[in-house]
Amino acid sequence: MSAPGTGVPRRRRSRAGLAVGLAVVVALVVAGVFGLTRFGRSSVATCGRTAAAPVGGVVRTVAQGAQLVAGDVTLGVGSDLSEDGCAVSVFGAVEQLEVGALTDVGGTPVMLLSVEPRRAGSEAVGGAFEATFWVGTQG
Repeated sequence: MSAPGTGVPRRRRSRAGLAVGLAVVVALVVAGVFGLTRFGRSSVATCGRTAAAPVGGVVRTVAQGAQLVAGDVTLGVGSDLSEDGCAVSVFGAVEQLEVGALTDVGGTPVMLLSVEPRRAGSEAVGGAFEATFWVGTQG
């Protein structure tokens, strides 16, 4: 039995349409998974250094785009990383903090301890990396 006006059997036509549709869906899923995993791996430089927190003070971890608030210190964590991933742009009293460098922020010592890329598909709110800071007491 053929479809009216086509001369092609109905079953063959429906199977061919199903096969083409399935192939398109599989291709889109594979392309999407490849794109997400590739983006997640290459979008953030990975810093190979960390620093130990000095005695006293507090340690806070914040995501890209969030604010670091500790005592009198408020810094917005920007989206720019250095090429090696070890310096983060910030908004506030200073423009950038580098891993291990003790920086005076309005009379309070602050140190960037580490920068870690976030996993692709992470459920956590925020940007592509997390930065861990030590904030000392105002001196």
